[in-house]
Amino acid sequence: MTCGRVLVCLLVLMAAGQAVCGEVIDGWTLHPDNAADPLTFAHSGKTLHVLQSLGPVFVVGDSQIGPEDYETSVISVREQDGWTVMRCRAAAEDLAGDYTLKLKKCDDGAVELVVEGAADAAGFQCGNIGGTDAPFKQFYVGQRDMEVHEGNDGWAPFIYWPDGKLYFHAHLDLDVSHSAGYSHRAMPKQHFLVKNPPISSDTGYAVLTDGSRPSLHERYVIRAATNTWETLGPVTNQPSEYRQELAGMIFNDVWDIPHDANLFYVRWLKEATAGVVKFYTVIEQWGFGGFDDTLPDLYREPDLVDPAPPFGTGQQLKELVDLANTMGRTALRTNYMLVRPDTSPSVNEGLVKLALGGDGNPKWHSNFSTVLPLVERQDRAFHKHYGTTAAFSDQLSSGGYSGLYVNYDAGEQGAGMVCTARQRLREICRLMKEIHQGPLGSESYIADFQFGKYMDTGDFTVFAGDRRSDFTPEEKLRRVHELTTVHSMGLGYRHFFAPHEENWMGRGFESYFNDDEKVDSYRACEVLYGNGGYLFYYAGMRLVHALTECFTVGVAQRHYALQPVDFVKYGKRSVWKTLDQLIENPKIDSREALLSWFRRFHVRYANGCHVYVNRDDQVLTVAASGNRTFKLPQNGWLVYTEDGNLTAYTALEADPFFPSRQVRVDFCEDKARGIRYVNPRTAARFMDAAKPTVWLNGKVHLVLDEPNLRFGELLQRQHAATAPAE
Repeated sequence: MTCGRVLVCLLVLMAAGQAVCGEVIDGWTLHPDNAADPLTFAHSGKTLHVLQSLGPVFVVGDSQIGPEDYETSVISVREQDGWTVMRCRAAAEDLAGDYTLKLKKCDDGAVELVVEGAADAAGFQCGNIGGTDAPFKQFYVGQRDMEVHEGNDGWAPFIYWPDGKLYFHAHLDLDVSHSAGYSHRAMPKQHFLVKNPPISSDTGYAVLTDGSRPSLHERYVIRAATNTWETLGPVTNQPSEYRQELAGMIFNDVWDIPHDANLFYVRWLKEATAGVVKFYTVIEQWGFGGFDDTLPDLYREPDLVDPAPPFGTGQQLKELVDLANTMGRTALRTNYMLVRPDTSPSVNEGLVKLALGGDGNPKWHSNFSTVLPLVERQDRAFHKHYGTTAAFSDQLSSGGYSGLYVNYDAGEQGAGMVCTARQRLREICRLMKEIHQGPLGSESYIADFQFGKYMDTGDFTVFAGDRRSDFTPEEKLRRVHELTTVHSMGLGYRHFFAPHEENWMGRGFESYFNDDEKVDSYRACEVLYGNGGYLFYYAGMRLVHALTECFTVGVAQRHYALQPVDFVKYGKRSVWKTLDQLIENPKIDSREALLSWFRRFHVRYANGCHVYVNRDDQVLTVAASGNRTFKLPQNGWLVYTEDGNLTAYTALEADPFFPSRQVRVDFCEDKARGIRYVNPRTAARFMDAAKPTVWLNGKVHLVLDEPNLRFGELLQRQHAATAPAE
């Protein structure tokens, strides 16, 4: 199926039992004589109507009329190539809208529903699940399709049917959607228990600049199963070809300037880690026009090739890229989404254009079809000049499912369709990866349709995640984790506050760079999500922050990255439950009751790696293999392998000089690799270390005598020591 075909396809896969399409056995039954209610599900002597009030939304005068406002009839039925084809009509005052439903029974128990419609629909309503007076439970698990704010629920929720003890899920396939985006009529955030909920999200069709609309075309995938995750079916994304390499890398996000100071930092990092940890280094500020001032232009041969003066010289930038390449891979940040029309040479010359809104006014982002030639020219030029070995492009993956990136210019092929925006973004991704011959990363990493083959990594953002208990790592661990290695929990400040909060960046910087227990929160969530380590570098970063990230998460991540998940459990008062067990518990009858369990986590991977994370304010005691007991404070964490090879944690230990005093310490040991790290923090001593200490192959490699010294301060000392005497 291609984006350009004029149809709606609903693929319905069989649930429990060996139901055959058209037979009333436990499972699905199709009803080709009923356009507004074409699918039921029978189980345990009960029948659910899964797609009640299914149908297009039409425009009549100044109003929109949905399935609840018109009568439907089936005009004709015929058999064609295995399909049952129904010609249908929606009728109301001033409305006679025709559309076609196609139903197909599949050998594997699948049922396909195809809806074909002309370009006169304002939307498509997916239908409700009903047939019972009892409420359903509906919930999200963290799909990465939009900005991860506290108020955002996402799309296509899971629906649990308590009477039948079954889960339903309807996946809206936006890769083939002609809509401009989706909405949901009963968000789980407000409707945890709900009668007759929508089975999925509805879609809306945009008016283009010439007054027309795209033709109707949607696809849903509906499944029922006895557990949550089987309702999603197999993962369809292709994995990243760089996933194994990224599993051993920390995302080194270099934001500071100038480049000579960054050279000092990267040299220190190389010496401190001694090749034990590799790095995916992104240099954020380097273009000729300053930071974002001439976007999407950053490098233009032959005249605009040197960095803006505050950044340093081109030679310094080349030295920085060369050095970082010896430690892994290096990218120079670009941004082909955001456009500065008044200062961009490419815009002024008519080479790059802005996308248009339906009113014909320019939007904030580029017309992607005009940006591709610039990517080809600009990226290929600076790749050749500086020797980049990876790519990073801002906002490629921060637009969520891409509803923000729809172009309504009727002169563009596929205008007004979210599937077109997604297709264009993928084209940009593949081109950048081909040019740089390396992995591609982007901001926020919330565009799940790109994960793996198209987008290899990114800064995995959960805004204000530090204070939240409304998210779970399961979606990432079960649907993304094996595709690639994702890094971080977002730019350092974003983990602590959300956009539009007062001074969110300033307060976030303070937390990330100066508060050890806030850094613990960031690091605990990295480990919880199975993500790789991350350094949000400015000169204000403390040496101990960088070293601890490298020798705890940077070492431990190799043991959980890309590994299949055996289970995720949630703990409360020494009781551990799976998500399904929580959902199925009749006492959990509100969203708040469910989220009260999202404070303590135990993840086991198939290779025997265990992860415990405590986000609760009460200490969690963990009995691990090897007869060891660990006490995890709030935002403490533990990673260990059953074979005893790896142990890594932030936990409470007794100060040997003051045994009654419990203090936080950081520890990591990978016996097979000969790595050991101890950070006693405020303890007088821990495991023979009075200061943060790294051992490699049994020998002391590095001791931080001044752990809280900042890189900027260390550089100033070096400058003072090497300055000629007056």
